[in-house]
Amino acid sequence: MSDANPPADVVDHLRAQHQQISAVLAQLRSAPSIARGELFEQLVSFLTVHEQAERQVVAPYLDWQVPLVPGWRPVLAELAQGGVADPAFRPRLEALCGTFAEHTAYVEREEFARLRRSVPGDLLRRLAEQL
Repeated sequence: MSDANPPADVVDHLRAQHQQISAVLAQLRSAPSIARGELFEQLVSFLTVHEQAERQVVAPYLDWQVPLVPGWRPVLAELAQGGVADPAFRPRLEALCGTFAEHTAYVEREEFARLRRSVPGDLLRRLAEQL
């Protein structure tokens, strides 16, 4: 009997992380200043975990030379330095949203497909366990 829902693999996990990060970005975009602090901390945590997963678990199998989420660290530093009530917070957040959207579109379209073509399914499932 075949399993209708095979175990999740590393690509599924990374896509779920993309969705999580996108959801926090959307919440941050619409949140009043008073609610942004906790959401911002959550965003930093999610981005750090996600970058680490892509860099340490996925990149070695793709010989990745592409910046993972290019430019996010300086923007996050600027956001943190100015604080969530800073008038520059929203424009900087919009820049980060654009950068992340580009990263997500490219990685999901190109790199995840390449990963699934070049790495056996059982290994992709084992890699998910490392996340």
